[in-house]
Amino acid sequence: MHEAGLAQSVVTGIRHLELNGKVIRVLISGSHVHGEDSKAALAANIEALITGSGALIEVVEEPAVRFCSRCARVFQHTSEEATCPVCGGQPLPSATDDGEVSVEVVDRIPTGGR
Repeated sequence: MHEAGLAQSVVTGIRHLELNGKVIRVLISGSHVHGEDSKAALAANIEALITGSGALIEVVEEPAVRFCSRCARVFQHTSEEATCPVCGGQPLPSATDDGEVSVEVVDRIPTGGR
């Protein structure tokens, strides 16, 4: 499972940065995680690995930049299957969009966050 390996990397970063007991937002973009089920699986894997640390986790999927193959417009979306909002064209494949994962400390997790 991709989320388990990603969770291990995130937890290694959390421990290295000594963020135990903090409220943490994990920001994901690109090709790493797509959809609510995948985000929930990632959050569950992170929480299982940091049990007892006191950290609270929220996983947020950020939109990635896409280029339309039909009209060449730039648009952002969280789904790789998204079509251009202007003309409905397919996004061009990206040779450089391996995705990005970042961890930030926040004051609190918004209502409804995990």
